[in-house]
Amino acid sequence: MLGEYHANHLHDYATAIRLLRHSVETRPTAVQYRLNLARMYMVAGRIADARSELDLATDLDVLGEYKGKITQEHRNLELYTRRSGSSR
Repeated sequence: MLGEYHANHLHDYATAIRLLRHSVETRPTAVQYRLNLARMYMVAGRIADARSELDLATDLDVLGEYKGKITQEHRNLELYTRRSGSSR
């Protein structure tokens, strides 16, 4: 939540990513935390990092509880990739 505040209101993506990474480090199996970090990586143009987090989220979602959200984030990632013209 604090990470999203830094991104959405302060436009401080570096701090937002740092805070979201800390969340992931404290709960590495929390799929939603990884989805939040992946989304922030997308916004910051860090496409390869976003893809990596989505892959980890997919691996962690053994019950399929987040399948819809993960699928949507993969679609968002493709849109960001096309828009930015890169896959970095």
